[in-house]
Order: sequence, then structure tokens, then C-alpha cells
Amino acid sequence: MKVLKYLTFLIAILSFIPAASYINLAVSGEQNYLPDSFNVAMGFFDRDSSETTNSNSTSETIKIASWNIRDFGKSKATDPFRMRKMASIINGFDIIAIQEISNIREQADPGCPRNENDCPGHGNCNLIRNALELYLNTEQSANYRFIFSPQIKDERYLFIYDPDTVTLIEASLVVDPGDSQPICASSPANTGRMVRQPFKGRFRAGSFDFVLLTAHTRPSDNVNELEGLEDFYKDTESRGEPDIIILGDLNADCEYLGPSDNVDLKGPEYI
Repeated sequence: MKVLKYLTFLIAILSFIPAASYINLAVSGEQNYLPDSFNVAMGFFDRDSSETTNSNSTSETIKIASWNIRDFGKSKATDPFRMRKMASIINGFDIIAIQEISNIREQADPGCPRNENDCPGHGNCNLIRNALELYLNTEQSANYRFIFSPQIKDERYLFIYDPDTVTLIEASLVVDPGDSQPICASSPANTGRMVRQPFKGRFRAGSFDFVLLTAHTRPSDNVNELEGLEDFYKDTESRGEPDIIILGDLNADCEYLGPSDNVDLKGPEYI
């Protein structure tokens, strides 16, 4: 197992990296949209030039970003200045994992009493998707696709990806057996291993398949949250996924996680 980890907001875990390949990572944090202080996690995967490329791109590098856009809902989606700035930052990455989508009516979620009958029809349906289509794809002449997770408590996740450089194989919310149902309840009786379990996306770049687990941990219980995240990683690995990257807003800086906190993801077995 080969692991690259940054416990300041970002952990990336890989069990195997093909020959002549490498991944470089930087840290990412939460931003209440300040364009002059944006921090992003970037992953560069270099394909062996001898590999067969399944995507339309001839590039040997993909760029992966992670961004918590705090309370990303109607106020930001309807603000042209903010949307254009965000679109200019996002454009150019191959995959972007977004946390903290707060528009509960972005899409209808079957079995969720809070929104299952709202779309189509409600004015906030597809609000963020339509804003990204306009300010990112139309105005930036891009070709991104948008995959939203189901509602988890008061948030949802989003994968933005470029189909010209990567292929999305599947995306689904990781199942947390301890969750009360429905998972969209704002005050559930039981939140399971994590308040917001990860959203899993399986992608292919060239002949390299890999899984992204995007997560947003709860700062007030972060040691337990990170232990739960490790459990989800191990479960994903046990299902035959050898190449896994954990990314997102892990709230693992010194304000929430001290050097003495016992978190297995910091252990030598992950180096």
C-alpha cells in the first residue's frame, strides 16, 4: 500500500500507483468565497505514455480539486459576480469535489419527505446546476458534467468532471448502516459512523481506474468522524477498489485536531 496524506484538511490514500506515475497534493480548506484567498487541493496523475487512453484527451496529466464552498445555495448561485469568479477558478480542473451544497431542493430525493415532491416545480430545483451550466459551461466554453449526491442532513456533495479527460463509471453515497432513515432528516435519531458519510465517485483516466471519497467531517467530534472515515475507506478497499483518494473538508487542522489526538489515519501503516 502506498499512501500520500495531508491531515490538514486533506487526506489522499492510494494503495497502488502504476509505474511511471505520481500524485502531488496540496491542502484545501473551507472558503466563504474569497477569490483572493482560495486554496485548492490539486492532484496530478501522470499516465505512462505507453498506456492506452480511453478518454478523448491526449494530456498525460489530470488535475483534481477539492473545495468547500460554504453554504453554497441560493445566495451564491444567484450572484453573477461570485459565480463568475468561482467558474474561473474551477475551469481547467478535470475533477472538482465540492462540499456544503445547501440547496435542499436542488433535486428531488426519493424517500426524503423534505424534498421528494418539490422537483420539478419548485423555483430552487436545479438552481446550482443551472448556474454552473451558465457561468462555467456557457460563458467559459467548458464541457463539465455535474453529479450531485442525495441530501445528507442539511448538505449534499457535488462532483464536477470533464468528460473529455476522465470517465465517470459510477457515483453513489456510501451506505452507513447506523444511519437513521431518512438520511435527509435535519435532526436524525442516529447519524451512524459519520454525520455526513462520504460520496463515492469511481473514475477512469486512460487505463487507470480510481475512486474518490469526498467527505465533510463534523469538527465537534472530529476524532470519531475520522475513525468513521477510515472505516469507509477500508470497506471500499475490501470491495475490490485498490486506488482510493480521500479528499474534502476534513476539519483536521490544529484548531480541531491536535498532534496528540489518536487518529489511525496518521499512523505509519498509511505511509
